[in-house]
Amino acid sequence: MDTARALGMVATSSLVLRLGGASAAARATRQAVDTRPSDAADVDLLGVDVWRVARAVWRAKRIWPLEVKCLQTALVTHEMFRTKGLRAPVCIGTRIEDGRLRAHAWVELAGWIIDDQQVTSDRSAHMRFVQPATTGGEQ
Repeated sequence: MDTARALGMVATSSLVLRLGGASAAARATRQAVDTRPSDAADVDLLGVDVWRVARAVWRAKRIWPLEVKCLQTALVTHEMFRTKGLRAPVCIGTRIEDGRLRAHAWVELAGWIIDDQQVTSDRSAHMRFVQPATTGGEQ
């Protein structure tokens, strides 16, 4: 059931993001970023399985014939948790790497980081997107 719901959200978000362009993406992202996060007590109270939601989104991405990038994954994951009564803000980090702007989006909920590949409480992989990157001999 969760996979079907996630697939519907992936389809809807694909249409909105592709047809609505940058302004539609900005509106959807702004709302998802400006969300106050639920805490672990909320997750426990509602009995939501964080892994199950993440797996449903990942399965939906594999089924969907178009490419689904991290921002779209984060927006769908955010919406999946919202339908279950939880607030999971989308986080976006950027950095310059080899002279190019790199970005990544993920969702945080009750100490968990949920992105397009994993659910973890280890922030180290995502911190490289929120701390200044150094190059060469800079410290």
